Amino acid sequence: GESSNNIDDPSLDLVDQAGAVYVFQRDTTGEWTEKAYLKAVHDIDSTDSFGRSLSLSGDGNTLAVGVPYEDSVDRNTPEDNSLADSGAVYMFHRQEDDSWGDSQFLKSRFPDESGYFGHNLELSTDGMTLAVGEPNEGAEASGAVYIYERGQDGVWQSLTRLVADNVKLFFKGTNSTWNESATFTATEGSESDRFGLSVALSDDGGLLAVGAASEASGVTNDPMDNSADNAGAVYIFRSLGGGNWSEPDYLKAKDIQANSFFGKRIGLSGDGSTLAVGADGVSDTNDNRNSSISNITGSVFVY
Repeated sequence: GESSNNIDDPSLDLVDQAGAVYVFQRDTTGEWTEKAYLKAVHDIDSTDSFGRSLSLSGDGNTLAVGVPYEDSVDRNTPEDNSLADSGAVYMFHRQEDDSWGDSQFLKSRFPDESGYFGHNLELSTDGMTLAVGEPNEGAEASGAVYIYERGQDGVWQSLTRLVADNVKLFFKGTNSTWNESATFTATEGSESDRFGLSVALSDDGGLLAVGAASEASGVTNDPMDNSADNAGAVYIFRSLGGGNWSEPDYLKAKDIQANSFFGKRIGLSGDGSTLAVGADGVSDTNDNRNSSISNITGSVFVY
C-alpha cells in the first residue's frame, strides 16, 4: 500500500498503493537496522501492490517480490500498461556491500488480464528454485504455477509451467533469461479453480504443493466430478530432475464440503514430510464437518 513515486524519497506519496519492500538486518547485538528500501525497477504505477507477496532464501541473499496487479503486457515492454493486473515478479540479490540490485523482471509467458501472476510465491531455502502462482491464468481462470530454477552461474531460466490440466516445465539457463522449455499433461482443470492461489516448496525445491481453493470436485479420486463448488484441492508434484516433474498427487479434505476453500493457505515442512492445509470455509457443528446447518469455523488438515 506504500505510495511514493521515488525510490530516493519515500515521502513523495504521489502514486497510490504502488507498494514497496523494506529490508532489515540484525547485527550481532540483536538490533535490527533498515538496509534497503526497494521499489519496482520499471514503471512505478498506482495500485500495483509491489510487495503483496515475497520470499527470502535461507541465507537472506535472494529476494523474490510479487507485484500481482502490475499491468504490463510482457517482460520486454514493462512500460506498456495495457493488460490490467496481469502481474509480475522482481528478483533481487544482495551484493557484497549489503546493497540490493534487481536481477530480473519476470512475467507469465502468456499474460492474462487479471491473471495476478505473483499473487503467491515461494523460494526454496537454497534460493535456487522459485514457484510463482498465477491463480487466474487462462481464459477460464483455472490458474497456473510457474517454476523457475537458477543455474550455478546465477542465471535464472524458466523450466516449468504447471496447471491442473496441463503441466509445463521451466529451467534457468546461463544468460539470465527465462524460457519455457517443456510441457506435459496432468489431471483435469476447470473454470475458476484458482490453481496456484497458494504454493509451498520443500527446502531443496524438490517437492511442490499447490493449492486450488476453488476447485469444485466432490469426490476425492475424481477431479472431474464438479459437484461441490469451491470445495478446494491440493496438488503435490515431485521433481524428477532435468526439468521433469511427476504427475501430481491429488488431495481433498476428508469430508468434502462446498465453499470450504481447502488449499487457500498451505505450509510444507523443510524436508517435505509434513503438509498443513487451511480450509477457512469449513462448517463445523459438534465436530461434524458435513453438517449443513452450522457455523463457518474453518479447519486445518495436517498430512
